[in-house]
Order: sequence, then C-alpha cells, then structure tokens
Amino acid sequence: MIFPAKTFCINIIGCIVIGAITVLAAKLSVPPRLICSEGGVCGGFTTFSTFALESSDLIRDGHMGIALCYVLLSVLVGVLANFCSGIYLL
Repeated sequence: MIFPAKTFCINIIGCIVIGAITVLAAKLSVPPRLICSEGGVCGGFTTFSTFALESSDLIRDGHMGIALCYVLLSVLVGVLANFCSGIYLL
C-alpha cells in the first residue's frame, strides 16, 4: 500500500470547509454545529474511519514510516488547514 492520498486530501478539504463554515456561521449568528457536526455536511464528507483503517493496514503490513507520516501529516495539516481557512475569512 502506498500513501493514502485520496483519503488525506478529502480530510484536508473537509478541515478547510469546516473552518470556513464555522467562521461564516458565527458571522451570520447560525449555530455552526447544525452544519458541521458528525451528522452534518463535513461529518458526512470526511472519513475518519477510513483514515483509521488505512493507518492500521499500513502498520500491519510493515509500512510503519508511511503510517507515521500519514498520521502526523493528517493531524498537522488538517489542524493548520482548519485554522487558516477560518482566519482567512475573519
């Protein structure tokens, strides 16, 4: 298995979207949880369960370096993408 780029990209896009929606919802006085929560648009779009499965598969198949890179990049880039998308709209 190679680096799971599709899931990584989908999750980063989801982080960008949820950051932007949260800021816009706050500006419009709409509770962002109605849109962004687990059952909302972003919760249905992002794929944490797939991320967990792919990470586990990489570890099981002996690709510890790729798994570590995938997990760290997903968390760090995801948080940064979320933060930057929200800041940009302020």
